[in-house]
Amino acid sequence: QTITQFIQGIKHSTGTPADITERLYSLLWAPLEKELKGIDKVLISPDSLLHLVPFAVLPDKNHTALVERFTISYITSGGQLAPSSPGTPPGNDILILAAAPDFDYQEVLSLRPDKNGTKDSTFWFKPLPWTLQEAAEIPPLIPGEPGQKKVLTKDKATKTTLLNIQNPRILHIATHGFSLPDRIDRYFPQVNGLPRGLYTLNLLGLAFVGANHANLGSGKDTGLLNALDIAGLELPGTELVVLSSFNTGIGDIEACDEIAALKQVFAIAGAKNLVIGLWPINDTYTLE
Repeated sequence: QTITQFIQGIKHSTGTPADITERLYSLLWAPLEKELKGIDKVLISPDSLLHLVPFAVLPDKNHTALVERFTISYITSGGQLAPSSPGTPPGNDILILAAAPDFDYQEVLSLRPDKNGTKDSTFWFKPLPWTLQEAAEIPPLIPGEPGQKKVLTKDKATKTTLLNIQNPRILHIATHGFSLPDRIDRYFPQVNGLPRGLYTLNLLGLAFVGANHANLGSGKDTGLLNALDIAGLELPGTELVVLSSFNTGIGDIEACDEIAALKQVFAIAGAKNLVIGLWPINDTYTLE
């Protein structure tokens, strides 16, 4: 109940009373304090609604945010603690940054002949103009040659392009996340007959060029990059993935398991670290 109150305050922009964050600390962290003496790094493997709790900002009994006392990291399973081989080095691209996709663009789609190009009423992705500034300001901050930094914006930020990336050191994606209704065969006809687990991985993902007309597409590029697609990306040499902008963490109380799945599929693809937004945030703020 306390987590639900906390998330609802964030989601509806009503603010989060201090007593709620303090209660979360008392329930989730205070019982561990004795065991954490002398510890400065904490790994958290959350479950269910705990995926929606930003432990780093919880205030302790001295009103100090936990991030000021600990380095807090998240893992999706205990398997990530096992020793690993050096792995695949990053590819030639230091940075691939996709931002401000043109969700209304249709030329990228292979339109079904029985459709007239009308917008889909199931969901609607608003433009993210401020992420263009993100795309302009981030590359100069990353060391390396300009030719090793690829920026994909507007009609260039396509699902097909993302499917073909090869081990960038950093992958930064500024777009909308989505969670589809349970009946999704109109967007992904290939899911019919899949086992339930695989079917579920088609329910959520990230929106790219043409996503506002996803139900019109007949080819691979519907504009919707789902979790099953993400799991198949070539990211074994990728050191960091950043999912920026509005609602990439879905943000609903019911979506906690979907957020866990989104984290896990990037790990399956090989990414070593993931930064993700948990709630709906305007692109003017994620720019900062």
